Amino acid sequence: MKNTTVYRLVHSFSQAEIREFRKFLVSPVFNQRDDMLELFDRLLAIGEDGDKRSVWRSLHGKLPYSDQKMRLLMSYLHRLLEQYLVWKERSMEEIENRISLAIAYRRRGMQDAFTRVQRNIENRWRNSPCAICSITNGNSGSVGKFSNLPFKTTLLMLACYGN
Repeated sequence: MKNTTVYRLVHSFSQAEIREFRKFLVSPVFNQRDDMLELFDRLLAIGEDGDKRSVWRSLHGKLPYSDQKMRLLMSYLHRLLEQYLVWKERSMEEIENRISLAIAYRRRGMQDAFTRVQRNIENRWRNSPCAICSITNGNSGSVGKFSNLPFKTTLLMLACYGN
């Protein structure tokens, strides 16, 4: 069990991440299964010498062990752990979140809200030391396929990308 990615990932979490992931697991937006929180807690509780059968027994009592079902449960939890990690990383990227919000407003035809968010992004990027600022500052360095375009055109292309 200790060599599985799920076990190692669960045991890599800080106490704050454990609390946050528990909230993530009980949110119906991210998880509709009742058994994932219990499986997560069992994996946290077992030591390195724990095995799948002991976890199964703690979850299902006297129900006969099924390796296929246990692997499926572990796979579900692994997917949720990865989804949480992605969500956590993305939630830390403020400018990227603002771009996503601008795209959502643009797709809904809410031009006033789109323009407000667009101005906010422009201000954040102008005051940011990131490389993408060359878009707004007019630097000649290459920053991807939109590097030579004005910022507003770039944002509009990003907003329409994928339609």
